[in-house]
Amino acid sequence: MRSLLLTGLILFFGVNLLHGQIFSETGLEVENHEDIYVVLLGIDEDEHALNIGITENRVRSRVNVRLRQIGLKPATIEDSGKGYLTINMTILPRAFNIALSFTRGVTFFSEDEMYLLMGATVYERSITGQFSGSSDFIISTLDQLLDQFLSDYLDAND
Repeated sequence: MRSLLLTGLILFFGVNLLHGQIFSETGLEVENHEDIYVVLLGIDEDEHALNIGITENRVRSRVNVRLRQIGLKPATIEDSGKGYLTINMTILPRAFNIALSFTRGVTFFSEDEMYLLMGATVYERSITGQFSGSSDFIISTLDQLLDQFLSDYLDAND
Protein backbone atom coordinates (compact mmCIF):
# COMPACT_ATOMS: atom_id res chain seq x y z
CA MET A 1 0.00 0.00 0.00
CA ARG A 2 2.79 2.42 0.90
CA SER A 3 4.69 1.70 -2.32
CA LEU A 4 1.50 2.33 -4.29
CA LEU A 5 1.00 5.65 -2.50
CA LEU A 6 4.65 6.60 -3.07
CA THR A 7 4.36 5.71 -6.76
CA GLY A 8 1.21 7.81 -6.95
CA LEU A 9 2.87 10.81 -5.36
CA ILE A 10 5.83 10.54 -7.73
CA LEU A 11 3.45 10.39 -10.69
CA PHE A 12 1.48 13.30 -9.25
CA PHE A 13 4.55 15.49 -8.96
CA GLY A 14 5.89 14.52 -12.38
CA VAL A 15 2.62 15.00 -14.23
CA ASN A 16 1.99 18.24 -12.39
CA LEU A 17 5.02 19.78 -14.05
CA LEU A 18 3.52 18.97 -17.45
CA HIS A 19 0.02 20.32 -16.77
CA GLY A 20 -0.57 24.03 -16.74
CA GLN A 21 -2.36 25.55 -13.82
CA ILE A 22 -5.44 27.68 -14.18
CA PHE A 23 -6.05 30.73 -12.01
CA SER A 24 -7.53 29.66 -8.70
CA GLU A 25 -9.72 31.52 -6.27
CA THR A 26 -10.50 28.58 -4.00
CA GLY A 27 -7.65 26.16 -4.70
CA LEU A 28 -10.09 23.57 -6.01
CA GLU A 29 -10.00 24.68 -9.65
CA VAL A 30 -8.33 22.09 -11.85
CA GLU A 31 -8.23 21.34 -15.55
CA ASN A 32 -10.34 18.36 -16.66
CA HIS A 33 -12.02 18.24 -13.26
CA GLU A 34 -14.33 15.37 -14.23
CA ASP A 35 -11.74 12.78 -13.14
CA ILE A 36 -10.69 12.66 -9.51
CA TYR A 37 -8.23 10.29 -7.85
CA VAL A 38 -9.06 9.20 -4.29
CA VAL A 39 -6.53 8.04 -1.68
CA LEU A 40 -7.88 6.18 1.36
CA LEU A 41 -5.75 6.03 4.50
CA GLY A 42 -6.01 4.22 7.82
CA ILE A 43 -9.03 2.04 7.11
CA ASP A 44 -7.87 -1.54 6.61
CA GLU A 45 -5.10 -1.04 9.17
CA ASP A 46 -7.63 -0.13 11.88
CA GLU A 47 -8.96 -3.12 13.83
CA HIS A 48 -11.81 -1.04 15.30
CA ALA A 49 -12.98 -0.11 11.79
CA LEU A 50 -12.86 -3.72 10.68
CA ASN A 51 -14.77 -4.84 13.79
CA ILE A 52 -17.77 -2.68 12.82
CA GLY A 53 -17.59 -3.52 9.12
CA ILE A 54 -15.82 -0.46 7.74
CA THR A 55 -13.34 -1.68 5.15
CA GLU A 56 -11.39 0.08 2.45
CA ASN A 57 -13.53 -1.67 -0.17
CA ARG A 58 -16.76 -0.44 1.45
CA VAL A 59 -15.54 3.15 1.73
CA ARG A 60 -14.06 3.19 -1.80
CA SER A 61 -17.32 1.84 -3.23
CA ARG A 62 -19.29 4.49 -1.35
CA VAL A 63 -17.02 7.30 -2.55
CA ASN A 64 -17.01 6.06 -6.15
CA VAL A 65 -20.80 5.90 -6.24
CA ARG A 66 -21.02 9.43 -4.84
CA LEU A 67 -18.60 10.70 -7.51
CA ARG A 68 -20.54 9.00 -10.31
CA GLN A 69 -23.88 10.33 -9.03
CA ILE A 70 -22.78 13.88 -9.81
CA GLY A 71 -21.02 13.11 -13.08
CA LEU A 72 -17.44 12.72 -11.85
CA LYS A 73 -15.32 9.69 -12.60
CA PRO A 74 -12.98 7.96 -10.15
CA ALA A 75 -9.52 8.29 -11.69
CA THR A 76 -6.60 5.90 -11.66
CA ILE A 77 -3.30 6.74 -10.06
CA GLU A 78 -1.88 7.51 -13.51
CA ASP A 79 -4.46 10.30 -13.87
CA SER A 80 -3.77 11.85 -10.47
CA GLY A 81 -1.50 14.61 -11.78
CA LYS A 82 -4.05 17.38 -11.43
CA GLY A 83 -4.81 16.62 -7.79
CA TYR A 84 -6.20 14.01 -5.48
CA LEU A 85 -8.71 13.65 -2.67
CA THR A 86 -7.46 12.00 0.53
CA ILE A 87 -9.82 10.45 3.05
CA ASN A 88 -8.21 9.43 6.34
CA MET A 89 -10.34 7.57 8.87
CA THR A 90 -9.41 6.77 12.46
CA ILE A 91 -11.87 4.71 14.47
CA LEU A 92 -11.64 3.94 18.17
CA PRO A 93 -14.04 1.84 20.27
CA ARG A 94 -16.56 4.71 20.71
CA ALA A 95 -15.05 7.66 18.80
CA PHE A 96 -13.90 8.44 15.28
CA ASN A 97 -12.25 11.06 13.12
CA ILE A 98 -12.67 11.50 9.39
CA ALA A 99 -10.34 13.93 7.65
CA LEU A 100 -10.83 14.87 4.02
CA SER A 101 -8.32 16.94 2.02
CA PHE A 102 -7.62 17.87 -1.58
CA THR A 103 -4.00 18.22 -2.70
CA ARG A 104 -2.63 19.59 -5.96
CA GLY A 105 0.30 21.47 -7.39
CA VAL A 106 0.22 25.24 -6.91
CA THR A 107 2.20 27.93 -8.70
CA PHE A 108 2.40 31.43 -7.26
CA PHE A 109 4.43 34.60 -7.63
CA SER A 110 6.05 36.68 -4.93
CA GLU A 111 8.35 39.64 -5.53
CA ASP A 112 8.79 38.72 -9.22
CA GLU A 113 9.78 35.14 -8.34
CA MET A 114 7.74 32.12 -9.37
CA TYR A 115 7.29 29.29 -6.87
CA LEU A 116 5.87 25.81 -7.39
CA LEU A 117 4.53 23.74 -4.53
CA MET A 118 4.21 20.20 -5.79
CA GLY A 119 1.77 18.89 -3.20
CA ALA A 120 -0.16 21.74 -1.64
CA THR A 121 -3.21 20.89 0.44
CA VAL A 122 -5.79 23.40 -0.76
CA TYR A 123 -8.88 22.03 0.98
CA GLU A 124 -9.20 20.41 4.37
CA ARG A 125 -12.17 19.41 6.52
CA SER A 126 -12.55 16.93 9.35
CA ILE A 127 -15.15 15.73 11.81
CA THR A 128 -14.53 14.04 15.14
CA GLY A 129 -17.40 12.38 16.94
CA GLN A 130 -18.72 9.64 19.14
CA PHE A 131 -20.82 6.69 18.02
CA SER A 132 -22.71 3.81 19.57
CA GLY A 133 -20.77 1.01 17.94
CA SER A 134 -22.62 0.91 14.61
CA SER A 135 -20.94 1.97 11.39
CA ASP A 136 -24.03 3.79 10.09
CA PHE A 137 -23.30 7.09 11.85
CA ILE A 138 -19.68 7.06 10.67
CA ILE A 139 -20.71 6.44 7.05
CA SER A 140 -23.34 9.21 7.22
CA THR A 141 -20.64 11.55 8.58
CA LEU A 142 -18.42 10.61 5.64
CA ASP A 143 -21.36 11.44 3.36
CA GLN A 144 -21.65 14.90 4.98
CA LEU A 145 -17.97 15.62 4.37
CA LEU A 146 -18.22 14.36 0.79
CA ASP A 147 -21.33 16.46 0.13
CA GLN A 148 -19.55 19.63 1.24
CA PHE A 149 -16.37 18.86 -0.70
CA LEU A 150 -18.18 17.85 -3.89
CA SER A 151 -20.38 20.95 -3.74
CA ASP A 152 -17.32 23.21 -3.30
CA TYR A 153 -15.39 21.30 -5.98
CA LEU A 154 -18.17 21.57 -8.56
CA ASP A 155 -18.77 25.26 -7.74
CA ALA A 156 -15.07 26.00 -8.24
CA ASN A 157 -14.97 24.19 -11.60
CA ASP A 158 -18.18 25.45 -13.22
